[in-house]
Amino acid sequence: MFHLIAIYFFIAFLAVLGLVIYYLVYTAKINKRIRSKDASGKKLIDIPRIIMIVVIAVLVFYCTLLLHSSNTSDETSRNDYAIIGIEEQNEFEYYAYGGNPGLTDASFAGIYSKEGNPGYKKEVVKKGDYIFTIFKRKSTPDNFHPDFLCYAEYNGERKDMIVYNTSSFVSASDADDRLESGFGGNRVSDCLLFIGNLNPGYGFHIRFDLMDKESETVYMDAMQKATEEDKGNFPDTRNFATSSAEVAIHLE
Repeated sequence: MFHLIAIYFFIAFLAVLGLVIYYLVYTAKINKRIRSKDASGKKLIDIPRIIMIVVIAVLVFYCTLLLHSSNTSDETSRNDYAIIGIEEQNEFEYYAYGGNPGLTDASFAGIYSKEGNPGYKKEVVKKGDYIFTIFKRKSTPDNFHPDFLCYAEYNGERKDMIVYNTSSFVSASDADDRLESGFGGNRVSDCLLFIGNLNPGYGFHIRFDLMDKESETVYMDAMQKATEEDKGNFPDTRNFATSSAEVAIHLE
């Protein structure tokens, strides 16, 4: 928005400057003809008409710029996701959002199944203490057919672990183009359902870092120290986890 305002003022300045220069040239030529009593030569556009022409040109330019800006702002990213906890059958609870999911009621997750979903390709990946059951869309996307579904089931023996989850959208063409979010310090959930959409050329990464009470204490001490130092460098949960599990989802 700031750039648009700057452009508006710059164009207005150029228009006023152009009018001033034209007025000076117009006045000089008229005075010269009056002094020489020479009415010949190319007729000059009078001041009121040139002002009208400049105003119309500036308004057309402004309208074009506003239209372009409006079209650009309407290009909403499809990158979004929601994490839904499935503790018991028919009981669904939101854990986190990312992007622009526009969701309020998690009960709709009941229409999906870990066994199979029409219009999706199924894949099962085992990493660490987790089993990821991934569904990638093959049909046309709509409100009930997002790009991917991923059931993340905890398969570890210890239930007293603390889990930190990191979810991120990563561009396949630019590793630095990453939108990351996370939550943590929670008890391990038996099953979480990730539902989301992807912009072309992006993948969705899910990572779980598990800690016992001792390792979490060390991590929290490191986090507190980093906060006090206020240098913008915070500890990575992977460096404190007793085990980690990660999976990447890419559409074909």
